[in-house]
Amino acid sequence: MFRLLRYFSVASLVAFIIVTILLGFLYRRTAIQELNTQEEGKNRAVTQAVVNALQPQLLAYLSLTHDLAGAELRNLPAIRELSEMVASQVVGLPVAKVKLYNAQGMTVFSTRESEIGKNQHDNDGFVTALTGNIASELTPHATLDDDGVVEDEDVLATYFPVRSHGSSGDVLGVFEMYCNVQPLLDMINATQRNLVIGVALILAVLYTILFLVVHRADHIIRFQTEERVHAEEELRRQQRTLVTLRERERLARELHDSVGQVLGYLNTQAQAISILWAQGQTQDAHRLLQRLVEVVQHTYTEVRTQIQSLQNGESYRLDFAAALEQYMAEFRQESNVGVELVNIEKWQDKSVDRNTETQLLKIVQEALTNVRKHAAATHASVTLDFNNEQALVTVVDNGKGFALDQIPDVDGPHFGLRMMYDRAQEIGGSVEVQSTPGLGTQVRVAVPVPKGEGKED
Repeated sequence: MFRLLRYFSVASLVAFIIVTILLGFLYRRTAIQELNTQEEGKNRAVTQAVVNALQPQLLAYLSLTHDLAGAELRNLPAIRELSEMVASQVVGLPVAKVKLYNAQGMTVFSTRESEIGKNQHDNDGFVTALTGNIASELTPHATLDDDGVVEDEDVLATYFPVRSHGSSGDVLGVFEMYCNVQPLLDMINATQRNLVIGVALILAVLYTILFLVVHRADHIIRFQTEERVHAEEELRRQQRTLVTLRERERLARELHDSVGQVLGYLNTQAQAISILWAQGQTQDAHRLLQRLVEVVQHTYTEVRTQIQSLQNGESYRLDFAAALEQYMAEFRQESNVGVELVNIEKWQDKSVDRNTETQLLKIVQEALTNVRKHAAATHASVTLDFNNEQALVTVVDNGKGFALDQIPDVDGPHFGLRMMYDRAQEIGGSVEVQSTPGLGTQVRVAVPVPKGEGKED
């Protein structure tokens, strides 16, 4: 059985975790990009403003330090003056460090004095600014100096060209300014954390609601599955019962058609023998007694054959026409009724399935048995015909007949009549009985025979 609750719990939990992580990642990425865009523009504007304000001093300092290097640069009194001017320009701003490069890439000024004299001619930002363009880059977890600058923080560096005459002169140096963007990143981190927590809480609530719904659905599915299993088991039990009942009914029919009819015949003949013996007609009684022995032997053989067929799961069957002719020959010998078979050649030209033939044969046998037992007839006929995709079998006798409204309940003594109706219904047909007192009886059986239907074993 499909474990709905288990698969939902695992799949939805994994999905919610992935969604939370992806949402936090996408937010941080978008926020960092937005920060770079905004802070880069702001930092460029601040850097440009500082350069414009200090341009005379910067040009003079670059000219002064043109031929100096190393310790000579660090010992210049002008460094202190330029540091004070820079400090006055960036007061209140999140500036972490300021540097000035000459055209050769040497650091001629820095608020971190240990960097003065170092050459940065291969720095990408310096190279870009030396061509007259402004460059910016974010340096995460930068380690700065000990002069009031906090270490291991994110800074944004902007490289700005210093020109000889305003914005159109030659580039004589590069001014670099580091701005501390750690507070903004901390705010982004806090927002990201709050967002992730909020989304996680919302998804947790949603997960709980869905879990309860799916748990209820899983319970209903399990209950319905159990009910279906029980219903299927009950159906199988009923089917077994129905099969048993049908088998019992079939056995009852077989016993009625074989043993029952013979016993009825034996009863009537035994009574006749008793009467003949009492009247002293011993020869006639002996003749009837010999006939009874033959019938008993024939019945014994037939019953053994039926038992073997039941044990082997097979059914012994003659061709319908041959079986009918054989039965009518036996009927003539066992009774004083003349019986004829009409239109047998029509049946030989048609294709009727075996089950239909078997049931029709049993119905004819039962009808003739009733003629022998109850009709007091001297003549009977069995007529075969086909009409409008129907097979028609008519049994007519010239017996005493009876009133149709006086037919006993078919569930009572007339068990054979009920068998005739049941057999006809089993093959989709019908039985019609017509009788008039003193004028005989007609039994008409009609069963459908579709076109093109062949015999099936």
